[in-house]
Amino acid sequence: MSEADPTQCVAYGPGLEGGFSGDVAPFTVEVRNSRGERLNRGGAPIDVEIMDPNGSEIPVNIKDNNDGTFAVNYTPQEPGIFTVDVILRHRRFPVYYDHIKGSSFRVRIEPGTDALQSVAFGPGLEDGNFDTLPTHFTIQAKDRHGKNRNKGGDPFKVQIQGPSGPVDSTLKDNNDGTYKVDYKPKEPGTHKIHVTLKEKPISNSPYTVHIREGADPSHTFIESYTFTIRARNTKGVNKKEGGDPFNVVITGSSGQVRDVKFTDVGDGTYNVAYKLPAPGQYKIEVTLFGTHIKGSPWSQSV
Repeated sequence: MSEADPTQCVAYGPGLEGGFSGDVAPFTVEVRNSRGERLNRGGAPIDVEIMDPNGSEIPVNIKDNNDGTFAVNYTPQEPGIFTVDVILRHRRFPVYYDHIKGSSFRVRIEPGTDALQSVAFGPGLEDGNFDTLPTHFTIQAKDRHGKNRNKGGDPFKVQIQGPSGPVDSTLKDNNDGTYKVDYKPKEPGTHKIHVTLKEKPISNSPYTVHIREGADPSHTFIESYTFTIRARNTKGVNKKEGGDPFNVVITGSSGQVRDVKFTDVGDGTYNVAYKLPAPGQYKIEVTLFGTHIKGSPWSQSV
């Protein structure tokens, strides 16, 4: 009762249930005696032969766990039906053997995703993005023949390295063979974007993207302003000539603004152009002979 019985030995695991080309397909063989009890020792003459859809034998890795089980794996390279023979050889005459329970197994392998054929595209991989705005790109999974995959589930990984360190990103599986990647640069400069599948880079990865410095609306303000003074006589009629000594004073929290340009156009109008040194509250005064003109003074916040 202590010998392996091929009619009681079993095999199970994902490598016997199906899979995708290019993926490792593992399964387990459990050695049992005639009572169906597992033999808790190694050394059973278990062997595995696997044929691809073209009838060619492919490599198989077999490991004796020395506890009555064997860990087996293989990597199908093509889609199709694979034949898996799990046999127990005769100890003294290995040329003789018996199939274990359920062998031969027929395993359907579907087309899998090939990293080298898969591509990425979109604005997030193009130069010209600003460091103040989020951007994105798309990964398209393809099989080894370059055909688009229409299923999700591939463990793509994205790593983005900016000038000063890593940049966070999020990857969304669209479940149709495409994956959306969103990220927001932290600073301008050269960014390296690595896209991999099972530690293999996809086509053209890593990508080099040059990020531009962008303006931040929360810190951006209007620093240059202009207004026009219209001179009128005592009857309220527009003057047609210049020469009036208007005085313009602009004052902020740091004192009087010096960058003020006053231009007499010569037709009764006067242009005032000024720059404000920083955001804040300012007071603008326009006087003529020491008297404020209509509407003066007024306040301006920037």
